[in-house]
Amino acid sequence: MGQRCFAIVVAVTLLTAAAAADTKIVHTTHQDAFTIGGQTQPAADADRVTWLGDGRMRVDAGTTTYIVRLDSSTLFIVDHGARTVSSVGLPIDVARLLPEGMAEQMSAMMHFDFEVTPTDETKQVGAWTARRWNMTMTSPMVTVESALWATTDLEIDHGAYVQLFGQIAALQPGMEGQLEKLRAIDGFVVETVSTTRITGESDGAMTWTERAVSVETAEPPPGAYDPPDGYTKREFDLMATLQRR
Repeated sequence: MGQRCFAIVVAVTLLTAAAAADTKIVHTTHQDAFTIGGQTQPAADADRVTWLGDGRMRVDAGTTTYIVRLDSSTLFIVDHGARTVSSVGLPIDVARLLPEGMAEQMSAMMHFDFEVTPTDETKQVGAWTARRWNMTMTSPMVTVESALWATTDLEIDHGAYVQLFGQIAALQPGMEGQLEKLRAIDGFVVETVSTTRITGESDGAMTWTERAVSVETAEPPPGAYDPPDGYTKREFDLMATLQRR
């Protein structure tokens, strides 16, 4: 559940750059220790690197890489641990990736209602002046409350971001309305602090923080937007992906 919420919140922390240049974004993340069902999970830290180009995106998160290619209408999912690569045609149709009837059941269970509201609160995040936006996501299973700190100090193409990252977010049933709500945010989110509460759980909540530590124009490594050579091609298994989250 913690990783699922990570996947949800991660959508609000990326940015995009103008088509003429690639942008490299490095995020650091920290998840506090938490207890669910009497089981305690230790605190964890991680980094995520995102490359954004013209109609293409690469996201490196742990041992998984997501590559979005609008020119070929393809999303590649690379598992570096297993040395495999899967591909999904765009736009993603979750119903085609799940057993018959499963998509409707999962959407009903995991459907989120979103509310995004601006505030007048500001603070300095790194080199950027950021304004706070509050986002609440509720479903029958969980409630996620987030403080999103967005800056207009960086030149970004928010519409291109929504188009690119939306291809990855579409792998999560029930998230159809999220990116539409995020269009209302003015600026690039440089810090996110989220608290997740699971319905019926009395042990406490999960708190997760992500912060952009660098944003720069850079030349991507050769082949950054292509699946790696020498990896075994494997049919994408959405059910297995959701179970791992």
